[in-house]
Amino acid sequence: MLRDFRNALRRIQKYPIMCVVAIVSLAAGIGATTAMLTIRTAMFRNPPPLSPNPNELFEVFMPTVERAYRAEVPAGVFSLWADETRMVSGIAAARPAIARDVRTPDGPTMAIVRAVTPGVFSVLGVAPIIGRMSDLSTVVLSYRFWQHTFGGRPDTLGSVVRIDGTAYIVAGVMPERFWVFDTDTDIWTTLDVDRLPGDVLLAVIVRRRPDVTPGMLTQSFQSDVLRYISTQPAMDRKARVQIVQMEGTPMGHAIAPAAVGVLAACVVLTLIIACTNVAVLVIAQWTSREREIAIRAALGAGRWRIVRGLVAESLLLAVFGGMLGVCATFILLAAALRHAPGTVHLFDFSIDSGVLMRIALITIFSGILAGLAPALYETRRLQVDPLRRIPSDRVRQRWRNALVVTEITVTIALLVVTSTMVDGYRRAVSAGVDVRHLLAAAVEAPQGARIPEIRERLLALPGVIATAATTTPAMSRPAKRQRVALDGAGTNAMMADSAFVSPDFWTTLGIPIRVGRTFVAGEVGQSAAPVAVINAALAERIWPGRNPIGMQLWTEGRRYDVIGVAADYRNMPLSPPAPAVYLPISPSEPITRITFYVGAAADPANLVQAVRDAIRGVAVDHIVSRVFTLQSVVEIIGEEILTAVYPMTPLIGMGLLLTAAGIYGVLAFAVTRRSRELAVRLAVGASTRQLATLIAVLSLRLIGLGTVFGIGATFALSRFIRGQGGVFDSPSFAVFVVPMIIVFAVGALATFVPTRRALATSPAGLLRTE
Repeated sequence: MLRDFRNALRRIQKYPIMCVVAIVSLAAGIGATTAMLTIRTAMFRNPPPLSPNPNELFEVFMPTVERAYRAEVPAGVFSLWADETRMVSGIAAARPAIARDVRTPDGPTMAIVRAVTPGVFSVLGVAPIIGRMSDLSTVVLSYRFWQHTFGGRPDTLGSVVRIDGTAYIVAGVMPERFWVFDTDTDIWTTLDVDRLPGDVLLAVIVRRRPDVTPGMLTQSFQSDVLRYISTQPAMDRKARVQIVQMEGTPMGHAIAPAAVGVLAACVVLTLIIACTNVAVLVIAQWTSREREIAIRAALGAGRWRIVRGLVAESLLLAVFGGMLGVCATFILLAAALRHAPGTVHLFDFSIDSGVLMRIALITIFSGILAGLAPALYETRRLQVDPLRRIPSDRVRQRWRNALVVTEITVTIALLVVTSTMVDGYRRAVSAGVDVRHLLAAAVEAPQGARIPEIRERLLALPGVIATAATTTPAMSRPAKRQRVALDGAGTNAMMADSAFVSPDFWTTLGIPIRVGRTFVAGEVGQSAAPVAVINAALAERIWPGRNPIGMQLWTEGRRYDVIGVAADYRNMPLSPPAPAVYLPISPSEPITRITFYVGAAADPANLVQAVRDAIRGVAVDHIVSRVFTLQSVVEIIGEEILTAVYPMTPLIGMGLLLTAAGIYGVLAFAVTRRSRELAVRLAVGASTRQLATLIAVLSLRLIGLGTVFGIGATFALSRFIRGQGGVFDSPSFAVFVVPMIIVFAVGALATFVPTRRALATSPAGLLRTE
């Protein structure tokens, strides 16, 4: 074996260009595989620890017909569960995390604050590294916020921070890799559930006792829910309890298994391209050595001895490629982590021994895969007549063509899958409105929001050209869903998003009214003939092909006259427009949660603080939980798109380069092998155009076959992925056309260069040499 590797090393030195191309090809594939294994290990095999015995931790949801998604639990229900000790060893709840104004001893800042019940850390079994959470006047800091804002000083304990003007004492700091519910929370405050209204929704986690099954826990909680909703006539009587084991990674449901599978498939495809490219080069190089191989067989070398020597060459190339790929991965990961988002600090992206062991096995497998099949083919009849020129060049050419078709097929697969993702995200992110000049402010008002005064104050701000109010949170899931029907008997009943809006809601957001009109001030508060505006999605489903203006629909036992149909828009990013009904805001009904949209004449980011101050100036009891530009949300979603697509971008680039190299290598080798034939054709009168057409037909045949196979395979793959939900719904025609154009352009370039070189050779000189 050592002698085989010494001979292989000498061969590598004899053919440096071919070997460098092969090593770089394998380095690309093995490096991509290393990065994928490292990311998978960091996020799913070695995530930040949640708590001791995480299999006993469950999230509790209470979905209803109106809230079919994983809905949080009303505070009234949580109060019934709070004293449960037979089934659980601990239960805790939390409010949604929101951005707050925080003033520390070092100055003001913004922080993500989440209110949690005091027992949340004991339920998790995780204690602060310093201090503790004690009472309602204290807060606990995240390790990252402690380091960045307080410099990690031990004297932080006991210092005072003010959150929206309320003073709190810092009582503890959580461990560095701690997470619960999300990874972005900076400060945890204490939540007093007894002071909350019963309909306030809470995120709930429980730790079940070891002898209690999830089914027993669900049944126990369900009985309390039934007892609670029997006293609430307005609640949906079909509410049920759903418990879900907490995810073992802080990514939770943010990364769909389909997305991880797609990334892994793309890495495997890139590795296949690399191995195929090396196999093409190896076949071409070994073909030029067929006489040497025959002489070795004639001198007594057995077939296995020759195959072993040839495989040793490809294995040595793979080892060099694997080392180069791992080194490149170290460098690229270090550069990427330097500019990564803050939450990445929770993960350990170091390349551990397990990853290196897998990469070593993949490297050996890749080397054997790239060399074994060509070696077996080249030596299949050596023992019969070693010096006879047994292998047919036509058969070899078919092998090389098959490998190039495989490369093109895999490259098409990479391009189509990634194009489908980008196209789906692009269409999903598009909200249907121009968000560049829009700002949203979420307000909580325990005594009812003073909507007219706030809108008047906002319109008086310099640079504000429009404002509107709605009960639906901006860029989020709807606050309420309800049944709508054609009559009181429930004919054609369906679920639809429901929102109260001000009359200028559509003009502020720039949503066109397709048919009819919007609300006017005189209609607000009328009880004789309540009116509603619906969106196009609801109109198409409840009155398909008909004009809804003047029609009547029923919801929550009341009849509404439809006066307008608005165009669809996506309030919740990455989700298709849902049927929606809009009702006018009544000044006689207090609204505790409201969102104000502000249209700006210029950059809305300059109005964030002014809008916050204006709302607080109207009512000091109003809590401005969030003020943000809609463009910033779209940019965040864009970052998520890049997170999903960016790892595939270098894979696609590698695939295109390797495919171009493979096509070029095969065509150049084929043209070289047919140089005598081309010279004869030129000598007997064939034109250069005819010969160029002859070579181009060969190239187009390979590209066409690879494209057909690639489109067919990825069409089936995209349908499978689309079935997983998300961004793969209804891919556009361009998803399949653009990859075809790219591959044909690469193939044309790879065909032109060797053809031009061959046709520029003098036929007389070539024949004289032959």
